Amino acid sequence: MKIGIIFGGNSKEHEISIITAYAVKRKLINFYDVKMIYIDFNQNVYDASKLSLNDFKSKKYKKLKKTMLVQHGIKSTSLDCAVLAVHGENCEDGIISALCRFYNIPFVGCDILASSISLDKFATYQYLKNDLPLIETKRYTRHDFIIGDVVDYFPCILKPTYGGSSIGINICSSKDEFFIKAKESLKECDEIIIQPFYKDILEYNMAFYENGNSKLEKIDKKSEYFSFDDKYNESFKMIHQKLVLDDEEKFITLGRRVYELLRCKGIIRIDFFKIKDEIYINEINTIPGSLGMYLFDNFSNILMEEIELEMKRKNNVYCMNGYLQIKSFNK
Repeated sequence: MKIGIIFGGNSKEHEISIITAYAVKRKLINFYDVKMIYIDFNQNVYDASKLSLNDFKSKKYKKLKKTMLVQHGIKSTSLDCAVLAVHGENCEDGIISALCRFYNIPFVGCDILASSISLDKFATYQYLKNDLPLIETKRYTRHDFIIGDVVDYFPCILKPTYGGSSIGINICSSKDEFFIKAKESLKECDEIIIQPFYKDILEYNMAFYENGNSKLEKIDKKSEYFSFDDKYNESFKMIHQKLVLDDEEKFITLGRRVYELLRCKGIIRIDFFKIKDEIYINEINTIPGSLGMYLFDNFSNILMEEIELEMKRKNNVYCMNGYLQIKSFNK
């Protein structure tokens, strides 16, 4: 069975995507014929199956011949299924999911609806706030910055609306500092979100997939928030502690509700906050940057299970909100 791992793309999280893709490859290479489908910053597509992770540091992919997505795969080969390992805007926001739909390539990963909502942090807040506990969130644009609009609570945290969970993050403690930090964050994205910043907050991770979830993990941050270095430096495995808490079922209940409301599929990660014994949903990652690294001890089995589910769906009829089996149309 040929499995394509799609990665790269025109995103600020391009390099993270490459790391994710090769972490996933290590989990699948002993079970499938794995094809590495790389997309560069200009949306050119390459079959990078012969390249190693280190080859991307020397840009050897530029010596490859370009290929393209076609019906059921890429020009040089058909794919039985694809695994999405793309991150960020222009990739994880549903664009790659839509391309797979267009070219009839079954894929492991969230579909268009869940992807497009989840990458937009303010849209996520608007979509889920009436059903689930979320931190109060305000949208702030470049226009707001120009007219001098400012929040009336400090400290606050600024996050790019469409970025990842660790790029372009700033914390402000005063009005004067707000305009300096807002200008920095707005360089990363046309708009940002603003939330109250809680200093003594507890942060947790949990991954969810169609038939289960990972163990709850507490994040031990080295900085005020879970930064890029915390996530992706060489010691990332050391900052996650797997826990069994009395209220773990509460996290599971909230996570399953998110999965249901957004009509997710594949493997997602939800970041939770715990403030004074109350649990809040912070962020939904439809294609976690940590995919295949620390979320599961048995990740290979989970991923293979998701691939099998996609293969079973292959003969189903797709609709925007899920799947309708062909037999349901039979008289």
